[in-house]
Amino acid sequence: MDNPILLVAAGCILLDCQNIVAPLRKRNVIHPTADTTHDYTIVVPLYGSPDYFRNEEYLRQYKSNTLLACSLNTPAMVEFADKMEREGWSVCRVVEDRPSVVGALREALRHITTTYTIRLDGDTRSEEDPGRAVKAAMQDGADLCSVKVQVDNPQTIVEHLQATEYAISMRGRHNAPWLTSGACIIAKTDAMLHILDHHSLWLPGEDMEVGRIAKAFKMRVRHIDFHVWTEAPATLRALVNQRKMWWCGSARLCLANFDQNFRYPVWMVYNLGLIWMLLAMKWSSVGSGFVALPLLALLYTFITLLSNWQVRSKWMILLPYYSLSQVLVMPLLGVVGYVTMVVSLRNFGRFRVRPFRQKKWEPREVLVS
Repeated sequence: MDNPILLVAAGCILLDCQNIVAPLRKRNVIHPTADTTHDYTIVVPLYGSPDYFRNEEYLRQYKSNTLLACSLNTPAMVEFADKMEREGWSVCRVVEDRPSVVGALREALRHITTTYTIRLDGDTRSEEDPGRAVKAAMQDGADLCSVKVQVDNPQTIVEHLQATEYAISMRGRHNAPWLTSGACIIAKTDAMLHILDHHSLWLPGEDMEVGRIAKAFKMRVRHIDFHVWTEAPATLRALVNQRKMWWCGSARLCLANFDQNFRYPVWMVYNLGLIWMLLAMKWSSVGSGFVALPLLALLYTFITLLSNWQVRSKWMILLPYYSLSQVLVMPLLGVVGYVTMVVSLRNFGRFRVRPFRQKKWEPREVLVS
C-alpha cells in the first residue's frame, strides 16, 4: 500500500480492532467496590478565571473532601479564593510567575494528608460515589488510575461526535490504562506528587504525560470503571481550538519525547509512524486516496461498530470522516502551536525522567480502611 492516505486509514482500522479484545484485558481494569472510604481528597485546579469552576453544585456534597487549588494570577482569582473560603471551602492559594494547572495541582498536593487524591477538572462531575472507586484502588494497590470520561449531555452534532469518540477511546483504556485524562485521575497522593515533581509543567499534553511518567517509574497503573461526565466543545470553532491544543501536546509527546515512546510499541507505530512521519506525504496523495475512501469508510464503520458494540451509536456512521479530517488537518496546526510555545517558553517540553532504566518508585505501605 503506497498511498499514505490509505495507509493511515488502514492503520486507524487496525488500531480500533484492539477494542475487540478490550473486555478480555481484565488485569488492567478494576471496578468500584460495594463499600466506600473517605480517605481521599478531590483537588480542582483553577487558574485564569473563576468561571471555569462549573461543578460547584456537584461538589457541595463532597465539600469536606474537596480542595480548590487556585492560582492567584488575576484579581478575579484572588477575590474568588476569598469568597470560597468565606463559604467554607478549603482553598490552596498558589502564586506562580507562570500559572499552570500542573503547578497549582503540585502545590496543593503538598498540603494533602489523605492516602488518595482525585484530580478533577472544574467542568467535570460524576453520578457515582468516588469513595467506592478509591476503595477499589486501595484494594488493588494501584498507584495511578484512569477513569471513564464521557461527554456531558451532548446536543449538537459536534458534541455527539465527540461523545462517540470518547466512548470508543475509553474502551481503549482497558488496553492502555496509562492514557490518563485531565478531566479525572485517581492516584495515591504521594505517587501523584512524585509524578508532578518530574513533570515538564507544559500544558499541552500535560495529562497524558502524567500516565507516561507513572509508567516510567514502573508504578502500578490501572483503569477504574468509574464514570465521569465532562463538558465538550459545542461548536466546530470551539472544537478546532481545543484540538489545536491537543495536537500541540501530541507533537510534544511524539516528537520532542520520541525516546520515551519505545515503552508503547502499538501507540508509537500509530502516532509516530502513521500520523507524524507520513504528515508531509498525506496531502500529496489526497486525490488518489479519496478514490478508495468510501469503501474504507464502510469498512472502518463496520470495524468500529463491531469493536465497540457495547457503546454503539448511529454517530459512528460519520466517525470515519470526522477522524480522517483531524489527522489530515490538525497535526500541522499542532506542530505550529508546539514550535510557537517552544520559542515562547524556551523549553522543549521534555519529560524529566530517563527513557531507559529509570529507577522504580517505591510506594509507601497503604492500609485499607
